Amino acid sequence: TTVLIATFLMKPVYRAAVTIKIDKENPNVLAFKDVYAIERLEDDYYQTQYKVLKSRSLAKRVIRSSKLDKNPEFAPKENPIENNPDNDNRRGNSRNVDEEGDQNIIDAFLSRVAVEPVTRSRLVKVSFDAYSPELSASVANAIARSYIDFNVESKFEATQQARDWLEKQIQDIKAKVENSEEKLNEYAAKNGIIFVTGR
Repeated sequence: TTVLIATFLMKPVYRAAVTIKIDKENPNVLAFKDVYAIERLEDDYYQTQYKVLKSRSLAKRVIRSSKLDKNPEFAPKENPIENNPDNDNRRGNSRNVDEEGDQNIIDAFLSRVAVEPVTRSRLVKVSFDAYSPELSASVANAIARSYIDFNVESKFEATQQARDWLEKQIQDIKAKVENSEEKLNEYAAKNGIIFVTGR
């Protein structure tokens, strides 16, 4: 009877899941000796992606986009110390209290996220538990969207860094060429050398 009553009193938990395909670009031409190294790198890459899906930075994105800090399931309770008018340090401690509240929300969020790689595939199933089926589904989708956005931003940043590096290399090469031409002209002037352009 006790078990039956407890079962009826338990609040149902809903789980929604999304499946994400993670692709990694590899060189088209590989030497045989590089195959094993590439396999190891791929394994590390996917393990990294699984950790990104459960990272605190991605959790922050989802919490902000879904406004989970305003949701009753995640909103932190009022802190009696912060709301005490007799506390002289209330203003000084408010920032720490806010930060602690954010960390608690992130911890609560991550405790509901599960990442399960699908065996022998590039698929990974990401699920989220909530007391509301609508919330569970919307947050699971939000995790997928945020992960995709994160990857796009990371690739764009890497491309931008590569572009900046190449531009710097071009400027350095131009400076070296100009310096060489200047020295060549100085040498030609000193030795009476005349350059003739052929047609």
